Amino acid sequence: MGAVNIKLYDLLKTDFHLSDKKAMEFAQAIQEIAVSEAKNESHNYKSELKEDMLRLEIKMEQNKSELLLKWFIGLFVALALMIIGLYIKK
Repeated sequence: MGAVNIKLYDLLKTDFHLSDKKAMEFAQAIQEIAVSEAKNESHNYKSELKEDMLRLEIKMEQNKSELLLKWFIGLFVALALMIIGLYIKK
């Protein structure tokens, strides 16, 4: 039993006048509920974090493809202007 569980056991035994067995069962039940609630909350946070990371990865891929397209168009225009400039110079 942890320190908090021992304090709860003592509180239940003295203030609520429960027997040793009943106080122990009640303290253990409360501990089990608290642990299961904490695991549930932890699982919820993990799933939300995974969803956020997935959205971020998708957004990064979209930005990467947009950037590549902009560079491709910019280089194509610059190359086309150089070729046209060479033909006009002759």
